Amino acid sequence: MCGVSKDAGFLYVLPLGVYTRGMNQKALSYLAIFALIIIASTFFIPVSDTQAFFGGSTGGLSPFGGMVTKFIVCTCSSSILITVGSPVGGDFLVTPGTKLYANFNFTPGHWVLGLALPTSLQCLVYAGTSCVNVGSGKPIIMMGTS
Repeated sequence: MCGVSKDAGFLYVLPLGVYTRGMNQKALSYLAIFALIIIASTFFIPVSDTQAFFGGSTGGLSPFGGMVTKFIVCTCSSSILITVGSPVGGDFLVTPGTKLYANFNFTPGHWVLGLALPTSLQCLVYAGTSCVNVGSGKPIIMMGTS
């Protein structure tokens, strides 16, 4: 709903009847206070589960970190399967798309920390003329090493 006003040869389209030119000072003060209360109250809305509300702190990615305990080169699938120990371990794939930080060394005995996709991919190794699966892991998006 729009209102139309013609003032001194100019045409104004007023959305939803909001028109402050003809309001007195007291009405403008009340409108400003009301708007500030509404804006300020949005900061105090209780959210019981913030990760569900904001989609998770990592955006659906799986964080991991620990010491590398095993290292397998996946010759058929162009990746490297690493096994990470505690505190947050598992099997992960270093792919050509992995963004590496720090020392770029993820051989056994080194510590790593990063984010991986929640799905799992196979590690394929050549066996004669075909490829065999030797394990699977989550593909790493980014990883820092020390």
